[in-house]
Amino acid sequence: MKYCEYTNTGIIRSVNQDSLLSLSMNGSGLFVVADGMGGHIDGEIASKAVKKACQKWWNTSFMENSDMDFLLAVEEIKAAIEIVNKNLIKKMEGTGKICGTTVAVVFIHNGAYAAMNIGDSRIYLSNKRGVRKISFDHTLNSFEEIKNTALSEKDKLTQAIGVKEDLSWYTATDTLKNDEKFFICTDGVYKYTEEEDLFSAIKNYSEEEEIKKEIEKQVILGGAPDNFSFIAIDMRKEKASVSRKPLIIVSAIAVALFVIFTVIFAVAVSGDKGENIQTVMSEKLSLGQKFLLDLEYDKAVAEFTAVIDIEPKNVDAYMGLASAYIGMGEKDKAIETLEKGLMETDDETIRAKLMELKTPEETTAEVTTTPEETTPETTTTPEETTTVPETTMVVTTQKAATIKKFEYEDEDIISEFDSNGRIIKRSIYKKDGTLLEYEIYGYDSYGNMSEGYFYKADGTLLRYFREKYDENGRIVDATIKVLEGTASPMGIVQ
Repeated sequence: MKYCEYTNTGIIRSVNQDSLLSLSMNGSGLFVVADGMGGHIDGEIASKAVKKACQKWWNTSFMENSDMDFLLAVEEIKAAIEIVNKNLIKKMEGTGKICGTTVAVVFIHNGAYAAMNIGDSRIYLSNKRGVRKISFDHTLNSFEEIKNTALSEKDKLTQAIGVKEDLSWYTATDTLKNDEKFFICTDGVYKYTEEEDLFSAIKNYSEEEEIKKEIEKQVILGGAPDNFSFIAIDMRKEKASVSRKPLIIVSAIAVALFVIFTVIFAVAVSGDKGENIQTVMSEKLSLGQKFLLDLEYDKAVAEFTAVIDIEPKNVDAYMGLASAYIGMGEKDKAIETLEKGLMETDDETIRAKLMELKTPEETTAEVTTTPEETTPETTTTPEETTTVPETTMVVTTQKAATIKKFEYEDEDIISEFDSNGRIIKRSIYKKDGTLLEYEIYGYDSYGNMSEGYFYKADGTLLRYFREKYDENGRIVDATIKVLEGTASPMGIVQ
């Protein structure tokens, strides 16, 4: 089997609470996606506890008896996670807090698979008949009682690890046909992509970098307000082998040794040490920058790290390495890289970037409209001025405190965020810099995204939405208007 995993903090959240586990050996595999919930630290603790329990089961029970009965193995996996459930509940007794997580598991063994889940992380199966969901969303949305439920509560979980002792697993089992693909993901993926686009990515990918780029692009276009993570498994290329991860590590070490040997050999042959080292570093910096543009962050990390190993005071290498980690959603590693670079170089460029990551500052004062305004308002942005429909809600807009650029094969997307990390504008450009479309978002006094306006480059309003919330965050009124084109899903932050 061939598989890959991917996780990203998203463009709103500051902490990644998702945990992933991918293990395989001799045609058997265990794949786990856990989406932490609760406070930042608590959610991360819960998802990692599930990952650790599954890893322990694999390393002990399964490795000691890899010929065990398929159904027995499935029950043992559930039992290991249920112990985590009890421990988390006990840990939080009397605190009034939740330390919980969803979990979705695919177990492959003896020519069969089991797909099991608790919560709203999903499992999709792709084969010659198409793509279909084989998990069950444990949310109010999945039951009849949603008829009398507020819109904002329909996604409320009815099952999760760490919340209540009585768990009700959803499990689907079947024999393998050797033409299947499995896709396990958190709600941060499927809630912010079009189902048709998601299914196409699952069905048609052949290389892991393809699906990583495609899913990342779709989710970021959808707003990426949540952590988003997935594991993709392709059974069409069955290989009786140990997990590819150790091979990747060995390969990376081999490449690093080869680079070092090449540099030493070049110096010895030429006799011109400085010139040859500079040539090698220049080539690797150029490669690193290319990989950054292509969103091949793992490869970029390898190139920039090799440069730092050769020259620990290379500013461009530290900046490039930090950018790669940011692209991978690993902000903490980016900060750690820049801190190391600052100690080595005392460079002001590194210092400024480090300050930006640690303490982004607001660049302009807020401009606020009030409920009493009944005439059309004019919103001014750095690129254009456009009249938008009247509003009856308190909307806060401000210029960007943070700007992030996402580069793709056919277009570039620039997203702007306020000092609270909320997206306030997104602009889509051709590769030559020509503006195609842009979107502007506003928030009410409670911090809910309450308005969104979508424009052509010339300022023509295509569509807009307006939502009104009560003090409990429930939607009490909503308007969606399509003036031109078609409506598309939007990442709404609540």
